[in-house]
Amino acid sequence: AAFVYGIINNLPPEEILRIANAAASFLVSKSDHNEIFPTLKDINKVMQK
Repeated sequence: AAFVYGIINNLPPEEILRIANAAASFLVSKSDHNEIFPTLKDINKVMQK
């Protein structure tokens, strides 16, 4: 997790969202589980603060 936060701190918000959306699309394409979505919503809440 610390590794991820280190990367995020060095990126502009647009790039973070682009990467997050790409990762989400990839995960959704590989999985039928909906557990990803609450996590993404939580991330978006944090990003908007």
